[in-house]
Amino acid sequence: MKLYFQLLQKHIKNTNRSYTHYQEILLLCIWGSGSMGRSNKELLASLNKIPGLNLGAILNHWSNDFSAVLSLLREFVSVHGYDYALLKHSLQIGDYAEVHMLVHKLRGATGMLGLQPLYFRTSELENLLEKEAFDRPKINSQLIALTHELESLCSALKRCMKTAETCSCCVD
Repeated sequence: MKLYFQLLQKHIKNTNRSYTHYQEILLLCIWGSGSMGRSNKELLASLNKIPGLNLGAILNHWSNDFSAVLSLLREFVSVHGYDYALLKHSLQIGDYAEVHMLVHKLRGATGMLGLQPLYFRTSELENLLEKEAFDRPKINSQLIALTHELESLCSALKRCMKTAETCSCCVD
């Protein structure tokens, strides 16, 4: 949590900068910067290929600080990397209170990090779970979609991070 707080403070201090909203331009600017080594450029390119991960938007959200984004993605995988399995299990046993708690935590983490597709899905699911007479079939179908999306994202991030660690790509 301390890392999240420090990075959030840094982001708040830097919000008066003007940012581009075009992912390709942003990535080209980062790739062109002399401060990023060749291996980090390769990691950036690999991360940018992960479906559901809009790296340009995330970098934009975190003031183009690649090291911070990399640390946050590692932390996200560390903390939420197996939430999809917990969600599947809670759904199977009908523990909607547990589902709600997990979805709420995911919504906060995805919103803070800037993982917009997952953030919107978790927000919608949390709204459905908070209704008194909630629609179980709709919640179940949305939850299955969420777990699939989360599992795919976390698996891709784990593969990318593991590759980065074994080839020393992530030199901060």
